[in-house]
Amino acid sequence: MWFTVRQAPTMDQQEIHQVLDRAQQIESQQGLSLEGNPEVDALIQAGDEVGIKRESVLQALRERISVVDEPLKLKDIAFARLLDGIYHLGTVTGLEGDVVEVKFKNSAAASVQASAIRRFRGLPNEQVYCEWPYRGWTQCGIERYDPKDKMVDLSGPGGKTKWFALDELRLYDQPPVHAGWVSPAPYWHLYVAVSIGSAIAGVLITWLAMRR
Repeated sequence: MWFTVRQAPTMDQQEIHQVLDRAQQIESQQGLSLEGNPEVDALIQAGDEVGIKRESVLQALRERISVVDEPLKLKDIAFARLLDGIYHLGTVTGLEGDVVEVKFKNSAAASVQASAIRRFRGLPNEQVYCEWPYRGWTQCGIERYDPKDKMVDLSGPGGKTKWFALDELRLYDQPPVHAGWVSPAPYWHLYVAVSIGSAIAGVLITWLAMRR
């Protein structure tokens, strides 16, 4: 009898770091206690009424938790909720008690409560918002993260991918309201008018030149 031995995949240092970071995240999430919380129990009951299993609700809640689940460190990249209610991405520059100071790319800084912080990990399929062309602010999943250039490759509508700078990312407690797909089709008449105008101008110039 023959057996096929599968060799473990070779990973570079960045991939190893991502795997270990994700493992640590999962372990910390599993340690979060959601039992005995009246709001959680009510949500579980609501899910049960529509046929959603208890385990699925608890897992979704763990993934949705927005508070910092492990100590922040200086120079960590994190989202901070500002006065506009939007989470903006910046770098942690100060920690004092329950207050976190974050500096942004435009040199602006803000001091917020730790509960207004969401950690950025840059892990595959981590959900963030970006201003997708013709779509407005759209939730996308991270495909790749380049910490050196501070860029992320995001998977957006239709499975298309696009690179964004970290400072172009946001998070929302509630999905933003936007117009959705803005098709360039309504402007076809403008394109036609410009084309016809250019053609007429060309004919007139040629006619004037021939008369000289």
